[in-house]
Amino acid sequence: MRITPLEERPRSMLVTIVDLPNIVTQMGLCLSIIAIINAIRGRYELSLIFALLAVASDWVDGWVATKIGPRASQIKEMGANLDSFADLVSSAVYPSSSSCAFRRTRCRTG
Repeated sequence: MRITPLEERPRSMLVTIVDLPNIVTQMGLCLSIIAIINAIRGRYELSLIFALLAVASDWVDGWVATKIGPRASQIKEMGANLDSFADLVSSAVYPSSSSCAFRRTRCRTG
């Protein structure tokens, strides 16, 4: 991965986050976190709905990023890092936390 030199970086982090594909990625990250919270609280059906919406937003952000055309390298770099983090949460943290929550509930109730 290429590290952007300091002089090429934008003065504000907000510039790299306020980009349509990055906004969709942030929405997917929030949906994944809501799915994790619902799984911990024992609302498994609602948790699954939010997780599926997070997966759909991951697909949409990739589609939007290809359709939007060329972007600045800093925005692309931030988007790639943000997308990797959102993928980690939705495909690793959510399944493990929901299975632990489900197992904990099942062990308590019999």
